[in-house]
Amino acid sequence: MTAIGGRIPLLRARIAIRIAEALEAGGHSPDALARRLNIPAWHHCNTCEFVPHSHINRLMTEASRLTGSPTFGIRAMEIGSFLAPGSVGERTADADTVGEALHVVVRDIPAYGSVRQWRLAESGFSTWICRDGPPPFEFGDPELTHFALATMVRLVRMGTGREWRPARVLIPEAAMAGLEDEAMFVGTQFTATETLTAVAVPHAVMKMPIRRPSGSPEPSVSEAPADNFAGSLRQVLRSLLGQHAPQIEDADEIAGMTVRSLQRRPAREGVTYSKLVEEARYDAATTLLAGSDAKIIDVAYCMGYSDPAHFTRAFRRFAGVSPREYRKRHALH
Repeated sequence: MTAIGGRIPLLRARIAIRIAEALEAGGHSPDALARRLNIPAWHHCNTCEFVPHSHINRLMTEASRLTGSPTFGIRAMEIGSFLAPGSVGERTADADTVGEALHVVVRDIPAYGSVRQWRLAESGFSTWICRDGPPPFEFGDPELTHFALATMVRLVRMGTGREWRPARVLIPEAAMAGLEDEAMFVGTQFTATETLTAVAVPHAVMKMPIRRPSGSPEPSVSEAPADNFAGSLRQVLRSLLGQHAPQIEDADEIAGMTVRSLQRRPAREGVTYSKLVEEARYDAATTLLAGSDAKIIDVAYCMGYSDPAHFTRAFRRFAGVSPREYRKRHALH
């Protein structure tokens, strides 16, 4: 079952976008891969939307197999801007030193996914950046471990530059393959662990000032993954809206349960599946209305309504005003 601990594990769509960019750089089609896996093309979502962790696992595993790269997760992290919206690096825009940046990321990492937590640990002359916790899925974890490991290194390199390489790394044995051949880890001493991934950062490096390019983005304020089933399902439904009207058959595969169970499960939290769809539509619509100049009719179609009048009536039930009036009151200037 995909739902764990009463919720659906989620990750930001930014990681799906990085996977797609790495695939395209290697001459492969991310859309074709999504179709082959029979999952939505999550890389077309807004970077800050939430997508199912299980689908990212499958994408990572198949992308690694398709490209013949056992360290595809590193390729996915290395591509693109580290400070792009929706990325972990974006949260560090106000940090002055490497140490401050790492503390920000450790504090805010729960906003980027509902599994695998990060922490800092002191040992001798080093601070260890740690990612641990039991793996929730059978496949994809080595690739996601590589992605996290490369993230740690890129965070440190915000102060040291691209030449810095960690002297010591702890890594689950299942994720060891291919790392010694990576330029990022030339001369690195690897120690196998069961579930822990960690990088040693000397205390002197922790004090280095951040080298940020001019115009670095401010950290965005965004919601964290929901801590209950109904909320996490609502977040995934919102991400689906940009591609097609969510059907319960989409959601049952994401949640890993039968349609009947999916209809019953939200009721335990006092809501119906159809209500969750409407709430997801409303949340997404308000974002588009306030943050873009998209026509009302286009917003309606994007939300999965075949008749814009139905969208207007549904929106008014939630907001108490029409979509047009909502835009007048809340549009960003």
